[in-house]
Amino acid sequence: MLSGCVIAWFNVINPAQIYGETGLPVICISYEDSDGLEADIRYHFPGDEERVIAYRRLGERIPVVLHTPDPLPAKLGT
Repeated sequence: MLSGCVIAWFNVINPAQIYGETGLPVICISYEDSDGLEADIRYHFPGDEERVIAYRRLGERIPVVLHTPDPLPAKLGT
């Protein structure tokens, strides 16, 4: 599990390549909804179509709702 598929100054991770080379399944997690990073990539790396294509290759994000218990109270023992 990776915390995002775009890391450290817009380096796009290739989950399929990681799986192909290691045999380990890969999932990338993002914790907040956003409009994506394509505009930011284009702004910081004008003309870098390879990076944009790699980003698009990641596909659409799929929301997942976790059904976890309520968090612990702020003060334990109260």
